[in-house]
Amino acid sequence: MYFEDNDTYIRKSAYGCISKIYKNEAFIRKNILLSFDPLSDHLNDRIRQTVLNATGEVGKTHFETAKDYFDKGLSIEHHVQRNVVIGSSKKMKKNRNRKP
Repeated sequence: MYFEDNDTYIRKSAYGCISKIYKNEAFIRKNILLSFDPLSDHLNDRIRQTVLNATGEVGKTHFETAKDYFDKGLSIEHHVQRNVVIGSSKKMKKNRNRKP
């Protein structure tokens, strides 16, 4: 699974691809979100981190979708997941402030 790869760039590519699919293929959005649910509780920190990053990418255009995952990510004791939520929030704000 690419979400648990040791290489940060492979994980980044994986969540980037998921976000592009989510953005461009409306018919599969629900299934993508359903796959995030069990992965967001996974024992592997890298998988949880990558799910939060993917959710952050989705949140750039669909914040309400990402909100619950971020709330959950902020409640996790591990600092990496909280940092992802903070970083993703900054990206979403930057994206929101762009002029069309």
